[in-house]
Amino acid sequence: MAIRVEKKLLGRMATRGLAKMFIDDSVGALLDNIYTMGKMEMKEKKKAEKLVKNILKIIVKIGILYRYDQLNEQELETGRQLQDKFHQLILTIISFREINFTFDKRYLVKLLNECKQLIDELIARHLTDKSLKRVKNVFEFYANEEFIERAFDRRGRFAVIMDEIVSKLNHLVESGQL
Repeated sequence: MAIRVEKKLLGRMATRGLAKMFIDDSVGALLDNIYTMGKMEMKEKKKAEKLVKNILKIIVKIGILYRYDQLNEQELETGRQLQDKFHQLILTIISFREINFTFDKRYLVKLLNECKQLIDELIARHLTDKSLKRVKNVFEFYANEEFIERAFDRRGRFAVIMDEIVSKLNHLVESGQL
């Protein structure tokens, strides 16, 4: 019962502003840039806010499941695979941005979809269909090939934001936070 209450309470409190009170500046700046990209792409502030809020809710709820030892051995292994896959995704994003002529949108979509699949496996037994839909919505947006191509266009409207995102990702990887 306490877990359910905490998931519900923290899920309602999952906003960018509140999250930034509990995270470091690099992660906060990363969230701000993710929000800005969403707002620029969707051209709607509310949809972009909802996208970031869904990301935060997913992270918080997985954290609660882990904190209260709700994950069985198979799910813990799935969590480890997710960490590895997410790390691979981050390093891929960094290298695609920093090394000319390495960008491969299909490979990036593949990694994103593998992360989504692992998250689905991790939370399926514990969270509601609404949470599963949040995961689906987040990954439908970020794993869209056309969006990815626009995001990695070095002369496109996301160029400055992507440079900032990669800079923050590099910092987080080098500091051991990712």
